[in-house]
Amino acid sequence: PRAGADRTMIAREFRRAFEECLEMLPARTAAAFVLTELDGWEGARACEALGVTAANYWALMSRARLHLRQCLREKDVLGDSRLLP
Repeated sequence: PRAGADRTMIAREFRRAFEECLEMLPARTAAAFVLTELDGWEGARACEALGVTAANYWALMSRARLHLRQCLREKDVLGDSRLLP
C-alpha cells in the first residue's frame, strides 16, 4: 500500500513539473509537442494543423524536447531514470 502511495505522489510531482516546463515553451513549440507526443498525431497532420513545413515542425519538436529534458532535470524529477534520454 505505501509503495502505491509513493508512486502516486511521484507521478503527481512529475506531472506538475512537466506542466510547468511545458508552459515555458513558446505556444507553437508546445502545441507541436502536445499534438504529437500526448495526442498521438502523426507529424504530417501536426504540420497541417500548425501551418508549418516538415523541417520547421522537426525543429520545433527538437527545441521542445531539449527544453523539457533540461527543465525536468533542473526540477530534479527524472531521478536516475531515462525517461528523456
